[in-house]
Amino acid sequence: MDKIKLPCYLVASCYIFLIYSFLLTSSNTEVIAADSSTPNKEKEYVYLPLALSIVPQISAVEYEPNEVPHLSFNLLAGYYAKLDGFELGGLANLQTEEVYGVQIAGLTNVVGGNVKGFQAAAGLNLTRTDLKGLQVALGANIVPGNVEGFQAAYGLNLAGSNLDGIQLSGAANIVDGYVEGAQGSYGFNIARGDLKGLQVARGANIAGGSVRGFQGAFGLNLGNDIYGLQVSALNIGRGRVGGTQIGVINIARSMTGFQLGVVNISASNTGTSVGLFSFAKSKPLHLRLWTSDTENANVGLRFGSSRSYNLLLAGAQQNSDPMRWSYGIGMGGHTPLSEHFFMNIDGVVRHVHYGVWDKDNQDNFLTKLRIAIGWEQYQRLSVFGGIALNVFLSGESEASDFAYGLDYLTEWGGVKIRLWPGVFAGVQF
Repeated sequence: MDKIKLPCYLVASCYIFLIYSFLLTSSNTEVIAADSSTPNKEKEYVYLPLALSIVPQISAVEYEPNEVPHLSFNLLAGYYAKLDGFELGGLANLQTEEVYGVQIAGLTNVVGGNVKGFQAAAGLNLTRTDLKGLQVALGANIVPGNVEGFQAAYGLNLAGSNLDGIQLSGAANIVDGYVEGAQGSYGFNIARGDLKGLQVARGANIAGGSVRGFQGAFGLNLGNDIYGLQVSALNIGRGRVGGTQIGVINIARSMTGFQLGVVNISASNTGTSVGLFSFAKSKPLHLRLWTSDTENANVGLRFGSSRSYNLLLAGAQQNSDPMRWSYGIGMGGHTPLSEHFFMNIDGVVRHVHYGVWDKDNQDNFLTKLRIAIGWEQYQRLSVFGGIALNVFLSGESEASDFAYGLDYLTEWGGVKIRLWPGVFAGVQF
């Protein structure tokens, strides 16, 4: 039983030692800061070419280290004022003030001031002010101040102020200020300020300010003003999106750029949104009525932005026996030609039925590529007309009731394909 309990006691003692060491380092840092404000009192340092330590002197409350080793080897832990060189610790390396050089520890590196150099630890690297250099840890890298350089951790990277550099982690990268550089994580990245650079994550990327660069994630991209590229399942721009959003769902308060997705949503939209469903709160819905060579009565609902739109439509050919009817969706682009004239180019796909509901034949599809010229006198009244290329695909029907000549019939992979030109004309309210 003693052989099993001994390692547990040893691990517990190490953690108690580290906690006490950190508290002592914190208190000594405050004492040093207070002493530095007194102009007549300067601290004297003892520079050591070589320092060896087993257990540091931490028992005396008033003890304040003033040693500055150039080369330090610590069996369990070392406790010095500064480091100017290289330090290797079995468990921990503790400095109350600054580090200039390289620290490598089996468990943790704790520094009460700035770090200019390199820190590596299996557990934690903690710098109480700023970092200029490199931190590598299996657990976490924590810097309450600015980071200029590189942080890599299997767990967490935290910068309490700004990041000018790179963060790579397995769980999360968090910056309380701006990021000028890159964040990459298997979990999520957070920048509470502006992002100028790159965020890539499997989970989510969040920027509290503007994004001038790239956000790529499987789950979520969130930013304020977007002037770069967002690629994710869900992209959100809480302000103006003057860049590009590509995803399943794209959301922007003010869209002046480009959206490509299944669903695009914006409060105001003067850009281009391409998707199955694009909604802009500032743009009204329009009712369309038209006739064509394939359906003599059609009704549709147009919605979208100024430059692009979507259609939900239905139509019927009443004089066919049985009556032929269809429903479908479409998307297209709107281009003003002059003050009153415009051009629309769109594509629509219809599911075609015969009779009330032909359960035995559900694979009839009619696709149209259309070009129209229109005249708009008022926002709620316009007329249009144009030509179309009709493509009918079916596993059974040859669409002989559709075509009126100039058609071409072929078959590919058991699917019958018929192509022919068409015309259409209508009015929009």
